[in-house]
Amino acid sequence: MPLERNKKSVVALFYIKKRALCISSIYERMTYLIFGSIGAAVAYTAFLFFWLKKQPNGNAKMQEISRAILEGSRAYLNRQYKTAGIVAAILFLIIGFAPPLGWITAIG
Repeated sequence: MPLERNKKSVVALFYIKKRALCISSIYERMTYLIFGSIGAAVAYTAFLFFWLKKQPNGNAKMQEISRAILEGSRAYLNRQYKTAGIVAAILFLIIGFAPPLGWITAIG
């Protein structure tokens, strides 16, 4: 009887170890898949960056339009940052002065 029980324990232990190895290899494959995808995305981004840098700048009219778009987008982003900063400052003060929350919560 003890021998039968011991055999079952060994088989169960082997099954558990085999199962752990399978799970470990799945996580290893997932890691390769994740970091492989990240590497491919970085490589494609680098390719696009250098390919775009090689392209001609265009004629004078295209460059003028490009400068106008750049100026407009900078003005838009500055306005967005200003608005977000004002909202953040107001929320900081409201949270800081709220008795149950306090300044520690407002800071961080």
